[in-house]
Amino acid sequence: MQRTDQAGVDAKATEGTEAVEAVNPVGKDKAKAAVDARLAEKKTKRSTLTTNFQMQKKSAAKEEAKKATDEAKKAIDADRDQAGVDAKATEGTEAVEAVNPVGKRQS
Repeated sequence: MQRTDQAGVDAKATEGTEAVEAVNPVGKDKAKAAVDARLAEKKTKRSTLTTNFQMQKKSAAKEEAKKATDEAKKAIDADRDQAGVDAKATEGTEAVEAVNPVGKRQS
């Protein structure tokens, strides 16, 4: 349908822009996958920790890393350009990497 007034043209322009943004996810899936990969790597690394770490501390650290991953994914979804998505992916992987269990050595 052809629009004959500016308001109609503006509305269609907005619809078109939103449609294009919906088709091009701006690398969000790739950025989320990078954060997920970092989480998986951390889980694997934590699973092989020696028994010197208390199981509770390891479990809490895994939960904290999962939370950091979820927050990073939300931030990635909120960004609308590739630079922002890339920055959030980097921040997310760094946040996951920064999570470390603190345990006491068993005597």
